[in-house]
Amino acid sequence: MLHNDLAARLSAYKVRRHQVSRRILRMNRKLEKEIGERLVEKRGWHWALTGFAMEVWGEEEAWKA
Repeated sequence: MLHNDLAARLSAYKVRRHQVSRRILRMNRKLEKEIGERLVEKRGWHWALTGFAMEVWGEEEAWKA
C-alpha cells in the first residue's frame, strides 16, 4: 500500500502522507534499537512487511484462536 493511499484513508484525522512515512520510519528505528528487527521495509514506492512482522502476526493470530 502506498503511503498516499494510507493517508487518504486517514484524511478524516488530518494525517498527510509525509506524516505516515515519518511514523513508519520512527517505528522501525525504535524497534531496531530495542530488539534488532524491523517491521516494514521499503520496496520501490511501497512499504512491505518483513518476515519478522509476518512471524509475529502469525503468533498473535494463533493466540486469538
